[in-house]
Amino acid sequence: MPDNVPNSMRPLSVRGTFHFARCWKISEGELSSPKYFTDHDVPLVFDNATWIPNDGLGASAIATGLNQDAGSVELRGVISSSEITEADLRAGVYNNALVEEFLVDARFPWAGKYRTNRYRMGQISWNEKKKTFEADSQSVVDQLRKNVGGRYSRRCRWTLGDNDCGVNLVSFQSGLMGILTIVDDFTITTTAPPSNDVTGYYDDGSMVVGTGDLAGKSFPIKSYDSDTNTFKFQIPVVGWAVSDVLVAQAGCNHRSGVAIDGTADTEGHCKNKFSNLANFGGFPFLPTDDKLFSTPDSKS
Repeated sequence: MPDNVPNSMRPLSVRGTFHFARCWKISEGELSSPKYFTDHDVPLVFDNATWIPNDGLGASAIATGLNQDAGSVELRGVISSSEITEADLRAGVYNNALVEEFLVDARFPWAGKYRTNRYRMGQISWNEKKKTFEADSQSVVDQLRKNVGGRYSRRCRWTLGDNDCGVNLVSFQSGLMGILTIVDDFTITTTAPPSNDVTGYYDDGSMVVGTGDLAGKSFPIKSYDSDTNTFKFQIPVVGWAVSDVLVAQAGCNHRSGVAIDGTADTEGHCKNKFSNLANFGGFPFLPTDDKLFSTPDSKS
């Protein structure tokens, strides 16, 4: 019998073997309701839920150290369930989702769970070289190691438009645009130039889709070229059409607009683009490394 089997499962060992099936419950993140999956070949019903087979999903071994480190966890495989859509993965619905993984006896899943692990998916990204989605996993212990508190940096630590930043995002949007050409999964051109038609104005911003299959979704912009009305995206986008209506949101490089010596930094967005220097969340006069590690000079 395996070690640490719950007492509720011990009567199942009278025949000397278990028929283990691995199960995953995915919840939180931006999911409206939990998702339930198993590597068994038929659905399992327990805990007031139906656990759906997913033939393409597998899991690596999980190593746990004496200090409660969870080790590395990797979920890999082809998505074969309609419950997980490519559009949701691209839109970040599963970012920071909680994954509960465990084993049950496939004959009597209600008898108890064995070797339960909990971790979070982290940020899901697209690997263009491998043509796959990838996500880091973090155990509960890993999350306890996160730094808590303020951070000193020459760049702003706020998110553009949040309460600390205070910028009114409506004032820095493109207005309604249509799609002229879908060049590829990463690139589109628009039917008309946006407001603030300046190359780079929407770099690191976001594109919100107002109509069609992706209505309400937001995608991170990599760059904008005003000469050709071309937007490039940081992740591939699949599912929109030339009839969709879009709104682009300006991006921010989180630089104050003031150099360390007090002179103007014309590339800094906080002062020059958003006129919001009073709410800058960084420390533009923080000494650089050469100052921090300098030593006395006898010739000075």
